[in-house]
Amino acid sequence: MVLNRFQGDRGRKLLVDALTSMKMFAGNRAAAEEAAAEGELVEFEAGKMIIEQADVTNDVYFIISGSCSVIVNGRQVGRRGPGDHVGEMAAIEPTQARSASVVTSDSTVALKLSEEAFGSLADKHPFIYKSVAQELARRLLARNALVGTYRAKTKVFIISSVESLPVARILEEAFEFEDFEVVDYQCHGAIKAPVAV
Repeated sequence: MVLNRFQGDRGRKLLVDALTSMKMFAGNRAAAEEAAAEGELVEFEAGKMIIEQADVTNDVYFIISGSCSVIVNGRQVGRRGPGDHVGEMAAIEPTQARSASVVTSDSTVALKLSEEAFGSLADKHPFIYKSVAQELARRLLARNALVGTYRAKTKVFIISSVESLPVARILEEAFEFEDFEVVDYQCHGAIKAPVAV
């Protein structure tokens, strides 16, 4: 078990080293040591859901080893691995439900901090709030890449057989004064590919 590497005196040093190098702790060993003392080291097998979207839990997880998929409404929108943290949004805003699911891609070891422990740690070391804000800004920028380009007009495709072309033209004319971009296709035969007209 990978978890064993981070237990005992030697393992504790490795755990604190790993936490210290994380974006959240920005090299602050004292804060990392406090997190290690307050947190619970947990290990998840591959395919385990650590966080479920819309759930009301608010623990924070610092990923020590392994990797996870971030899933929103059934779609993977990101990946997290060693050095990353998940769950901080619900810890910072306790009235907010989980905004995404986090599922392990392989065996994963994480340090789990309760909302209360995370809040106390961040209150004592305010730079943690800045680290969280910076990470959320990066994630928002990455998420924006998944948003499609805005279209001023809705595109309408009209597909018809040669015999029904007069009906297709009537439909096209009906949309003439609407906020639509009309593209019509003439189909030559039942199975052939449409041909633009």
